[in-house]
Amino acid sequence: FIPSTDALSDDGYFLSGMFFDVKVQKLSQDLEQKESRHIITNYIHPLFNRLPAKFSEKPRDQLLIHIRSGDIFSTWVAPHYPQPPLAFYKLVISRLLAENRISSIKMVFENRLNPVIAALEAYISEIGIPLATQSGTLADDVAALANGRYLVFGLGTFGPGVCHLSKRVEQVFYFASGWPQHFRGIPTIGTIIEVLDVAGAYTKVGEWDNSPERRQLMLDYPLENLAFDDA
Repeated sequence: FIPSTDALSDDGYFLSGMFFDVKVQKLSQDLEQKESRHIITNYIHPLFNRLPAKFSEKPRDQLLIHIRSGDIFSTWVAPHYPQPPLAFYKLVISRLLAENRISSIKMVFENRLNPVIAALEAYISEIGIPLATQSGTLADDVAALANGRYLVFGLGTFGPGVCHLSKRVEQVFYFASGWPQHFRGIPTIGTIIEVLDVAGAYTKVGEWDNSPERRQLMLDYPLENLAFDDA
């Protein structure tokens, strides 16, 4: 560690390194999901004292949608984190409405930098479904999603963490541009449904650059290019 008494250079100090080294990743991959859940619930959860000891029960007919925003749409444009198109969320909502599973929706997001957020709000308003939104602290957002009956996530590690913290999740829907996610095997999840880019024309892992073209594709990508993996 740099001593607090050290004078910083005019440009500051910068940390660089291989933080996602293959050898380190292998350690996590060797853990079974039950072992991961035990560690998360018994060791990690208690350390985050801003999280409630018990998460509240959620309405059984509410769809909870987490939309990643923030850094990848501003200062930290990581090419390996493309987020789902608007059509993905429309597809999931249409399915759950047709199955008479939901009567309201809650969207949870860090901020409004993701262009899909405003468009999805407009769509939900158009179809007349009650909508609530939340943009709070990390702890607030985790608490808002944990124990949700129907959960929706994009690409990232946030979703599996929420599911590990939940007592029970009936259905999880996710879109990850074909990239493996770690939902499968989590004992608290009933059904896991991936939405696939069957046309293969959407932004792939490694291609995200937050360009106007990529952002517009998030809004314009056709719904017919997507399909549920259980269809």
